[in-house]
Amino acid sequence: MKKTLLVLVCVVLFGLSAHTANAIQPKDIGLKEGDVISAHSNDGDPDVYIVNDHFLGARKRVFINEAIFGMYGHLGFNKIRPVTAAQRDMFPTSNLFKVTGSEKVYCLEATGEDTGRLNWISVTGEQAIQQNPAFFANVFTISTTEFNWYEKGPTLYSVNDCKPYARGGRTANYSITVPNGWLSTEKNLRRGLVFRATNLTSDVLSSNATNFATMDMSAHPTYGNTMQQQVQSVLQWYQENLSNFQKLQQTSTTVSGYPAELLKVTYDEVDGVKTTQYVLITLLARDEVVYTLTLGSATETWAKYDALYLGVISSLTVKGSTDAGYVALPISPVTPTPVPYSGFTAQKPSGWEEFSDSKFTFIFATTPDVLANGTSSRATISGRKAPASGFDAHQNAQFQISKYQAIMPQYTLLSNESLTIQGYDAHLLQSTYSYNGLRVREYQLIIVGGDYNVYGFTGIAAEEVWPKYEKLFRDTVTNLTRI
Repeated sequence: MKKTLLVLVCVVLFGLSAHTANAIQPKDIGLKEGDVISAHSNDGDPDVYIVNDHFLGARKRVFINEAIFGMYGHLGFNKIRPVTAAQRDMFPTSNLFKVTGSEKVYCLEATGEDTGRLNWISVTGEQAIQQNPAFFANVFTISTTEFNWYEKGPTLYSVNDCKPYARGGRTANYSITVPNGWLSTEKNLRRGLVFRATNLTSDVLSSNATNFATMDMSAHPTYGNTMQQQVQSVLQWYQENLSNFQKLQQTSTTVSGYPAELLKVTYDEVDGVKTTQYVLITLLARDEVVYTLTLGSATETWAKYDALYLGVISSLTVKGSTDAGYVALPISPVTPTPVPYSGFTAQKPSGWEEFSDSKFTFIFATTPDVLANGTSSRATISGRKAPASGFDAHQNAQFQISKYQAIMPQYTLLSNESLTIQGYDAHLLQSTYSYNGLRVREYQLIIVGGDYNVYGFTGIAAEEVWPKYEKLFRDTVTNLTRI
């Protein structure tokens, strides 16, 4: 195994050797590995970084607040080296961390001005190198104290799902206006998606199926890759994950003076609908980010959207500020067409109590069950809602599974059923995990209503008494009443 990995690494590094001769190193500007730098006196950016020295090119990592910086007593504020913004930006910022004593690599995601969380990147070493040959050159080791300080977020299943670090999420701070009748969702940080717009008026296809036209924009680190490498990565993903994929055309263009490539592609959706998309890929060297804008619809309705999409693409602008990457779609703003509220509620089982909690729409609980170890546990049924963020029931279910995998000890997904509830698509998940030392099992129904909220209805009980409640849980969460 070790021998195989060594051969793979050698092949990859050999391919990169032509680019290393001009790789920037700390010594080029009078620094050394381990120096702490800041450009605060030059451009007001308060972030403090530490630089490394690597033959593929030096990187820097950020200390997102004073508390974390203070965890490293050998550094100290009196050792910060002032640099210019240009010197700071010579070193790409890495947000890939591993903790002392572990080989797991985590992605740092900014959640606020001075806060962040770590998302485990669940890939093998071989997969990481295939997705980004310089992956391990970007990994910084942090202390256990710092690691424990961060909130832990959902598991990522691709290197490309790790978004670039930006203070307070700056690279996701887009100003978007959308066409009449479209619903806009902004700043959705999941999987690098920073913008989504969906046409509220569905298209009825010749098969009587309905289809919604969409616009998506995502942001990911460039990892030093060229435009053509980014394009090939996108095309490879489409080829491997979509049926009957074809690239129809590719055009070189610019966006606010930055190079871009415009692809037109077609493929079959999982439901068999033939789809056509424009895919715009542009690099912003200032923030080391690749932006991908996709605009698509069913192929048979493409003529309805083609000119609109080209207008959106031609009107893209980048704000001329230090916060590179702020993009606007200057289309006449309108108020989306209102839709009827489509909330749901569940019937309280006979003999159960109802409790109040501001986080939930309702909570029902039965009398406690005495378990074999002498402890007691209450079975509960609860409901809550949250913004669907432009994602359908299947995507919200996948997100919930990923979240549970990341935060629930010994989590196992037992089943995942696709259902229709009151005319809306839904997923019913059955899972088991440990909670406060107790092994539990639950049913969770996930449904996206016509009011663009996602609803979760959960029945949960200790695993040893699960047979007593399983049918009741299933009947309750699948026989909802529409408000």
